[in-house]
Amino acid sequence: MLNRAVRLSFIVGLVLLSCLGLWWLTSDSAAIRFHVSQMGTAREKIAKTGARDPRQSEFIERYDAHRDALVRLGYFERREFVLRSISVPSLESKRLWQELLYRFPDHPHVTMQGYGPAAIDMVVVWDRPNMIARWQEVIGAHDLPPDPVLSKRRMVPENGYVSFVGTWIDDDGNVLYTISDEGDGNLRFHVREFEPWTTSIKNLRAENGTVFFDQYHRPRISEELESPVSVDGEHPFSGMRRLVELSRIEGNERAIRMSMSTIQLEDPTSQVLRRQDELLP
Repeated sequence: MLNRAVRLSFIVGLVLLSCLGLWWLTSDSAAIRFHVSQMGTAREKIAKTGARDPRQSEFIERYDAHRDALVRLGYFERREFVLRSISVPSLESKRLWQELLYRFPDHPHVTMQGYGPAAIDMVVVWDRPNMIARWQEVIGAHDLPPDPVLSKRRMVPENGYVSFVGTWIDDDGNVLYTISDEGDGNLRFHVREFEPWTTSIKNLRAENGTVFFDQYHRPRISEELESPVSVDGEHPFSGMRRLVELSRIEGNERAIRMSMSTIQLEDPTSQVLRRQDELLP
């Protein structure tokens, strides 16, 4: 009787373990682990095979299948960012791509589309849902048209814009920015251009009394340049997004602090700018 009870308990235990194993294999968490692993394996095989290897297309199909399965499971989100101000290919799309690879070195998958007369210029991202907003921030900043105007209503406190109005120079006396009150509720920012560079401002905004904008430089094509520039304006700094921050210096209404950073600089550069009229007698 006792042996029969023991055997029955053993059988029941096996059934429970089998059910538990079946649940583990069919649960979303197990499926996610499986597809993430297989996606990584396919990516490694794609990297090891050349474009002429007939197996590469098979590995790409496997990679895409596991990636899309992760989207269906909710692990990844697929988002299309249609580019409104950037054409593909172009210098601007190249700089956008470089910054995306820098900002998201461990990204699951991203592609840039638009290579063709009928193609729509866009960036397609597959990533965790909580990362999509960060992609949108970087892509959106590049894709904005130039706009040097900032509404005074965005300044905090209400009259905070007064601290930024003026012509601002560096320690060598070079004019870097002129910020003028247009009298229509807006401030206009003008950036000093140094030949042969042209300059534009995008994504101009104010947060907590500090002004932020993205600054872009592109050289004019000229035979007089000491360092020749190709006809498409290619240059290590051409088209690179520079994140600029202008902030007030407490207790000093005659100066502001400028900080600038790019993906090429490990640490932001910072300097104090003075109003130009300080040099007047």
